[in-house]
Amino acid sequence: FLKAEPYDPNAPHNAPGATWLDMIIGNFYGQNFQVPNNTTMEWTPDGMDYDYVVTELKKGVPYDQLPEDKSHTYFSNNPSYMEIIIKADQKIVGYAVIEIREVNGVLGMWARNFTIEVLKIVSFPRINGKLQKVSEEYVLSQINLVKANQE
Repeated sequence: FLKAEPYDPNAPHNAPGATWLDMIIGNFYGQNFQVPNNTTMEWTPDGMDYDYVVTELKKGVPYDQLPEDKSHTYFSNNPSYMEIIIKADQKIVGYAVIEIREVNGVLGMWARNFTIEVLKIVSFPRINGKLQKVSEEYVLSQINLVKANQE
C-alpha cells in the first residue's frame, strides 16, 4: 500500500475489534489522497493480493479462511501502481503512472528486490497563458489504458 501520513495507532482502522477490511481500506489501499509538493511517499510491499483479499472480505469471507497463497505472499504478476494527478489552482496540469514490481518472480514471500518503472508522464501546458480544462474522467481513462497495456 502507499502511505503519505504519519502512522496513527488511534485511527479507527486500528481500533480494537477492527476487521481486516477496516485495516486494509483504512491503510489507504485504493484510496485517493492529496499531498503538497515535495512530499515523501512510502510504498510497502505488504505481502498480499489486495484486490483478491478485499473482494473476498467484502463478500464476508473471514480473513483466516482465505488461501495463504493470496493473503501472505508477494505476487510478481500483480504489480502495484501509483497514479499521480498533478493539480495547480484546482485544475489538472499533468499525471504520471508508475509501476512497482518484484524484480525476480522466484523470490517469493521474502522478496526484497523491487523495481520502479515510470510508465507515462503527461503534462498539459498553459495555452495563451491559461491552464487547460482537463477532466478527471479523461485522465483516469488514460491512466487505465496505460495499466491495461502492461497486462
